[in-house]
Amino acid sequence: MALGLTSGGPHLRPEVNSSIIHLAKMKAELTYFDMSGLGEPVRVMLSYGNIPFDDIRLSKEKWADIKKETKFGQLPRLRIDGLELYQSRAICRYIATKIGLRSADAKEAALTDMWVDTFDDVRFMVVRWYYQEDSQERTENLENLKTKALTDVLSVFEKTLETENAEYFVNNKLSWADVMLFGYLFYIADLLHTSGEEILAKHSRLSKLYGEIKNSPGVQNWLKIRPQSPPDMRVLFS
Repeated sequence: MALGLTSGGPHLRPEVNSSIIHLAKMKAELTYFDMSGLGEPVRVMLSYGNIPFDDIRLSKEKWADIKKETKFGQLPRLRIDGLELYQSRAICRYIATKIGLRSADAKEAALTDMWVDTFDDVRFMVVRWYYQEDSQERTENLENLKTKALTDVLSVFEKTLETENAEYFVNNKLSWADVMLFGYLFYIADLLHTSGEEILAKHSRLSKLYGEIKNSPGVQNWLKIRPQSPPDMRVLFS
């Protein structure tokens, strides 16, 4: 699937807007499974940055055919600027640098990376229960995640923003950490058969940030054509 995303918009920094024409000429190729998963933050980052990309989604059978061609035997894989990149956070960090969402200041960059890793921990908290075999324990733990555990963790994030009277996580400036939070929550919402809005219903500042990323021009264009994940994503790995 080729995604041709529009450019411009107020959601990128001014210095980034000046290079939109260059970004629009990029050709990226993302290969991942036919699901949201760890491909989702990458798709979100590319879309937010208005970088057109081919969204190649593999079935379990097709993955078996090409697995030996990949560097580490895993996905996602992004081909861009003559590079072949693996590891979702490394990929997103590269995109963030290109679109001006990763600070050149070492301290600020470290704080941003800290938040991205923390958000990924939340994703893993959900994933480690989701991909278990059906059981009463799995059902109960997923329900607990939806009604309590996830809310408790998000309350910590909300409190951070409240304490700092901030809209964004690092020095109250939009960074790739803020965009990654949206990408991870979109994936988590798929897993729990809910929505990001529902997950964040009790967290006003997080809800506002989520809405800002979701309503950005590039992400809106992507959402219009975004394929739905399978109802049970475990079938891709069974």
